[in-house]
Amino acid sequence: MKLLLEMGKVDVDARDESDRSPLFWAARNGHEGVVKLLLEMGKVDVDARDKSGRSPLFWAAGNTHAGVVKLLLEMGKVDIHVRDQSDRSSLLLAAGNRHEGVVKLLLEMGKVDV
Repeated sequence: MKLLLEMGKVDVDARDESDRSPLFWAARNGHEGVVKLLLEMGKVDVDARDKSGRSPLFWAAGNTHAGVVKLLLEMGKVDIHVRDQSDRSSLLLAAGNRHEGVVKLLLEMGKVDV
């Protein structure tokens, strides 16, 4: 991934048929190294929404990827209040799936609507 990004010929914010970018897929699958590389590029939309209204943070929180959640939150640009089409938030999804570490990270932000 690093080599592809260094070539500069890759659209790091390209979208698939579900409107998901490489950041979505890396966050959803817990690939911290890839998420970090993409964030360092500075060319990705960290708050992008897919067709279901979900963001990379939403996917990472729901799939218990605390390291990825932390990376996204550290950017300081992530909207932690994103809700999907079913009106679920990252906090609701993490709590519902008993992801205590992710819940703690979200609550530590101090801005989460509980």
